[in-house]
Amino acid sequence: MYIKPKTKINSYEFITVLGEGRYSVVYKVKGPNEEILAIKAISKNTNLFSHKYAENEMKIVKYLKPHKNLVTQLEQFEDDEGYYFVMEYIDGYSIKREVTELIWRDSQSELSLEMKKSIILQTIEGLKFLHKINIYHCDIKPDNIVLEGDSIKIVDFGCSFHSESKFVTFSKGVINSTPGVGPPEIIFTDPEVEVDLEKVDVWGVGYLIYYIFSGVVPFVSRNASETYLEVKNLKINYNPLPKNVTQICKSIFTNNLKLRLTLSELEELIIRLEDDN
Repeated sequence: MYIKPKTKINSYEFITVLGEGRYSVVYKVKGPNEEILAIKAISKNTNLFSHKYAENEMKIVKYLKPHKNLVTQLEQFEDDEGYYFVMEYIDGYSIKREVTELIWRDSQSELSLEMKKSIILQTIEGLKFLHKINIYHCDIKPDNIVLEGDSIKIVDFGCSFHSESKFVTFSKGVINSTPGVGPPEIIFTDPEVEVDLEKVDVWGVGYLIYYIFSGVVPFVSRNASETYLEVKNLKINYNPLPKNVTQICKSIFTNNLKLRLTLSELEELIIRLEDDN
């Protein structure tokens, strides 16, 4: 998966590795004007999915517009070894790392309720903006939300979908969300059945909510196939969640799209959320 180590590519000087995703590695780099930036690199010497992921992201970032809750994309290019995405450097860590480190330091430690709500509401705000410009992220998870101070940035658009209509069929393309992050309708569906892309992102926010309040993900098994079955059968343990958060998640993790919350409905519930003691 890693690009062969280099000291420089184009006008960017490599400093260190920041993290690794399913198909990519993110590097901290120094730009031509000594500015600190980040580059996501996707190797061309890996599987077919990584190529599709990279090509899709190359297409999606061209539609992106600036927003406080989206990582700023600066440049994209490729060479014989890989695809490269130059973006702003975010001086912070993913929600996954933030929560994991809190638990590691103290098993009883967690983010404050106000901080949890802020993360979720900022994520919803970023998604609403994306939807206005006809982009659906389709892979919202703790790894793809980065916390910098009190602000969040949504990152990684490799699984994203650009569509003027929020309703699409699989004949228009495949949504390749991380196993568990995508809802049942994108896994087990007829190619001609319409999928509501907004509800795909709502499911992802539900995944994020579950993790923030429990420290674990709602769907995980030994392999992708078993995880997909857990999603299909809605095999979820709600015991780690407060009762009021459980009710919200149950309104997200449902096969009935008419009953699944919209982003605006979810936003209102999070705003009103209080400690459940």
